[in-house]
Amino acid sequence: MKLYIDIGSKMGYALVGNSGKVTSGTVNFYASEGQGKGMRYLKFWTWLHTMPEVTDVKYEVVLAHRGVYAAHVYGAFEGILQMWCEAGKRSYEGIGVGTIKKAATGYGKATKEQMIAAAEAAGYSPGDDNEADALAIMINFGGRK
Repeated sequence: MKLYIDIGSKMGYALVGNSGKVTSGTVNFYASEGQGKGMRYLKFWTWLHTMPEVTDVKYEVVLAHRGVYAAHVYGAFEGILQMWCEAGKRSYEGIGVGTIKKAATGYGKATKEQMIAAAEAAGYSPGDDNEADALAIMINFGGRK
């Protein structure tokens, strides 16, 4: 199985089974009231361990963040994902935001709405831009055109 991820506390994903069936959606890893800030990472770690047998992961690499805290959160998610891949001997690759947007829309600075429209044009119905980004990675970098 292959997993495509738009990393974040509200994370988009697309999972492609060995039969080619696509399952996609958005998962919220925010900590609930009264929980520590580390809970989002524990929720992500737990979610990864509920995945079926994934052998390959591709994810969105963000190099410019809106602030220091956002950069820290992203880095923690990326580190957890890479550690999970390494521990399970899964292949993984990060793909830059602009590269994904350009492949999906022809424009490296596409808006959230344009990314959703691109996923819809490819025959998918993303619930939000996070799912659309994960689908864009799958469609353009996973051999599912």
